[in-house]
Amino acid sequence: MTIRFALSCAVAAFAATSITIAQTPAPGVFFNEGWESGNLAASFNSSSFGRLSESSQFQLDNITAGRSGLNALRHRLAGGTPVDGIDTATQHFGDAVTGPVWPTGAGQHFYDFYMQYRFYYSPGFDFGAGHYKQFIVGTQDERRHTETCCLPFAAHYITTLVESGGVLQVEAYSKQSGAPRVDINPNTGGYSDSNPFRIQTGRWYTLEVRRRLNDAGADNGIFQMWVDGQLIANYSTVRFRVPPSGAYGSNFTYGTNFAHLADYSTYPVSRNQDVSYDNVTFSTAPIGLVNGLPSAPTNLRIIPGL
Repeated sequence: MTIRFALSCAVAAFAATSITIAQTPAPGVFFNEGWESGNLAASFNSSSFGRLSESSQFQLDNITAGRSGLNALRHRLAGGTPVDGIDTATQHFGDAVTGPVWPTGAGQHFYDFYMQYRFYYSPGFDFGAGHYKQFIVGTQDERRHTETCCLPFAAHYITTLVESGGVLQVEAYSKQSGAPRVDINPNTGGYSDSNPFRIQTGRWYTLEVRRRLNDAGADNGIFQMWVDGQLIANYSTVRFRVPPSGAYGSNFTYGTNFAHLADYSTYPVSRNQDVSYDNVTFSTAPIGLVNGLPSAPTNLRIIPGL
């Protein structure tokens, strides 16, 4: 099913009392999907927001060099595919109100959430005018949020995406009135909006994000992002969610509870190309380079005697 939308292990210190409801059981990694079973029906098969097993665009990738294990997931994007023709898939977990919900940690509130995945764009992948989304990670609560952009089923979320020229960016949507979106792009490790992190095609990357939700009335949300183990984004004052006010705002009981594999673009696909994913991992603690090492260096010259 296609979803339509217009759409750092150094940690910033914060008071232990700032999380108002304790996060319990499911310590560390509670979900890991590398498609080693060869089964596309085992995960990312939401009953409402896209299923891997029901789309011919998603296939097992056992060819791409540098993958971890025998298989990965390939999303094949045929040239000419319209925006609304790009299929998506969703995994629910924790306290999600729709499902199927992943059994480990079901019902728990994940206020401090880490996600890691590996990705690979086929050589020469054309990002065109950009806005190729990767994952949308966020929260559903008990009602729809149609009052402001975007993704009506989500109360608040972040999106990792690649813009024109292979520029890696991240957006956060609080869905509040008047200012629903904020950029949380790479801002450390030498990277900034004027010196962006650029994705190369034809190689694997390991990306990890942390989304620690803010408390009611406080802009103390944390967002961190690592690529191949390097911290490239570090924010500690993010307003991920806003208290209920009229038609706006979200229920603060719910934690992060869905991951939506998108690959959605705001422009039609220009040519036959694909993107592959591997080792998608959810955790309550930093994950690190466990599910894959950075790609081997290229253009390396060995000087004898040194």
